[in-house]
Amino acid sequence: MIESRQLFKKALAYLEGKNIDSPRLSCELIFSDTLQIDRLALYTTPSFSLESKTADLIWERVERRARGEPVAYILGYSLFYGEKFCISPAVLIPRPETEFVVESAMELLPRLTGPILDIGTGSGVIAVTLAQAYPNLSFYGTDICSKALQIAEKNKKNLKNLFFYQDDLLNKAPCDFFELMIANLPYLPSEIIPQLSPEIQFEPRIALDGGKDGLELIRKFIPQAKNRCRYLILEIGDGQFLQVKQLLVDHSFSVLQVKKDLSQMERVVIGKYRG
Repeated sequence: MIESRQLFKKALAYLEGKNIDSPRLSCELIFSDTLQIDRLALYTTPSFSLESKTADLIWERVERRARGEPVAYILGYSLFYGEKFCISPAVLIPRPETEFVVESAMELLPRLTGPILDIGTGSGVIAVTLAQAYPNLSFYGTDICSKALQIAEKNKKNLKNLFFYQDDLLNKAPCDFFELMIANLPYLPSEIIPQLSPEIQFEPRIALDGGKDGLELIRKFIPQAKNRCRYLILEIGDGQFLQVKQLLVDHSFSVLQVKKDLSQMERVVIGKYRG
């Protein structure tokens, strides 16, 4: 048997030695999830003896984190917009900046009555969050990856106004016209992905890789959206706004608003079809 505090200190020192990002937070999340106690209790409750099976599970998770695997994949869930969502290596881990996409949609949805489509839905966090907030509207989520859609279905929460289906952009859309299309497509340039953190390397390449300049799929999608939606919300990468703006204008969309993320980069573009 080993004491919980003793194992925590050992795990923290181990992750610090491996130069893992946020080693203390990683330990807190692993220990609190495995022991089913909140993070504060790790410090406020007395140390206690761990059964060998529990200690082994904790150390197995610590070892995975030491190899750079994100905590969300280790635990099988992540938080987004204040809710817990199932996550697996088949889907991206939800980013805080994607919450700006949800907020942008929330500003539009009160005036909409028709269907809404979330393209590149992944784990479904955007579609589920919006469908919960607006039960009177119909939402659709699509992704090219069947394994991602399996995760999205797990997150669906029996919502009757949300439907997931497999598609490559708009090839098999269930409606001819959507009031709003939300597209969180891959936007990282191919060449920079290997240079990013070890954590990023665990995420699905198909959901990250936007081609040579990061805009390959966005450049393909915008012409497809022409004549097929009233509003369009795009999450984009650093330094891509001017190119995306021109793509929108070239295909009869006007840019209503651009939202910056916490690092003051243009991250979310809201467009309206002028046709």
